Amino acid sequence: MSAYYVGVSEPWDFIGPDGKNIIKGKILKIVDNDCVIFKSNHLLEMEGKTSYILILLSRHKDLHFDNIERRNFWTVGGGLLFTDSYDNMNAQELEKNSKYFIIGSLRKE
Repeated sequence: MSAYYVGVSEPWDFIGPDGKNIIKGKILKIVDNDCVIFKSNHLLEMEGKTSYILILLSRHKDLHFDNIERRNFWTVGGGLLFTDSYDNMNAQELEKNSKYFIIGSLRKE
C-alpha cells in the first residue's frame, strides 16, 4: 500500500518524531469499512506506554475505507494499540484494546 500520514488536529499541540501535528506511516490492514490498522514510522508514547500501531476509525459513516486507493482524505479518530496480537481481531476488539489518542485526518503522501 501507499505511504500515508495522519494530520493530527487533537491534541492540537501534538509534536512527534515526524514534526508538529503529523504521524507518518502505512496502512497494515483494512479491518472493515470503518477501521484500519495503521503502523507509524516511529514509536508513539501515551501515558507511559508505547506502540507503533494506531487503530483508526472513520468519523463519518458514509466515508468508508473500502475505496482507500481512490480517495486521499478521511477524517479519523485513533487509538494507540497496546497488544501485539492484533491480526485476528475485529474492529470492536481492536478498539477495546486501544486507548483513544487522536482526532485528525488520514491522507496519502
